[in-house]
Amino acid sequence: MKQMIYFALGIAGGYVLLLAAMFAFQRNLIYLPDTAIELPEHYGLSGFSDERTTTDDHLTVQLWYKPAASGFPTVIYYHGNAYHLGSRAAILSALAQQGFGVAALSYRGYGKSAGRPSEQGIYRDARAAIRFITGQKNIPLSQILLFGESLGSGVAVQMASEFPVAGLILQSPYTSVAPAPPKSIFTSRCNGSFSTASTPSIKSPPSRRRCCCSTASSTTPSPSARAGPSKRRPPRSNRRCSSRTSTTMILTLTSSLNMC
Repeated sequence: MKQMIYFALGIAGGYVLLLAAMFAFQRNLIYLPDTAIELPEHYGLSGFSDERTTTDDHLTVQLWYKPAASGFPTVIYYHGNAYHLGSRAAILSALAQQGFGVAALSYRGYGKSAGRPSEQGIYRDARAAIRFITGQKNIPLSQILLFGESLGSGVAVQMASEFPVAGLILQSPYTSVAPAPPKSIFTSRCNGSFSTASTPSIKSPPSRRRCCCSTASSTTPSPSARAGPSKRRPPRSNRRCSSRTSTTMILTLTSSLNMC
């Protein structure tokens, strides 16, 4: 009888220790920084500069920056978990090729950024990226789009609630740390309020065109985006939004903004 009691106490004690360890190391379980990053040129990103800016808690964080073509807004990109900027080079390149300015932030602890990741710390980094664009690059908030992917979608939403930016793009957003459906959402600020739409799958690449000077008060999917999703479910390796789809999302969003 005593052996059963000791065994039960051992199991209970082990469970308590496991919970305590999970609580103590929860950041290590949530955030998976990737620091094996090279310069932008290594990933085929020509014209991108490897920049640094300082957060309000005095940490130095990394950004990759490329200025916008005339008449185009600048996209501040917040990446997902377990990535570094080089692993999202296809998205950054596609945006830049369309004429968008790109400022891609590497959170604290990721890439070449100092510190350790935490929720509030990443928000500080995101604010520093916005200050970098508005302060050092002299780009007004009315010419800035926030683009958050996965983990970065929560960051982008928080920043959009703090800064009156022109638009918000969410790729694979989540409602909690539990798995969420891989859906892409964009929203634009029109007449002081946000309007929202979701994007179906995109089969063809967007045409190269200017996409400003529209005075529409709501986002309307482009003709290519009106084609419904394919009946056949794509392979798992292709389910993640591609850079082509991401660019089409932003082209569609920007067409609803009065950017000129």
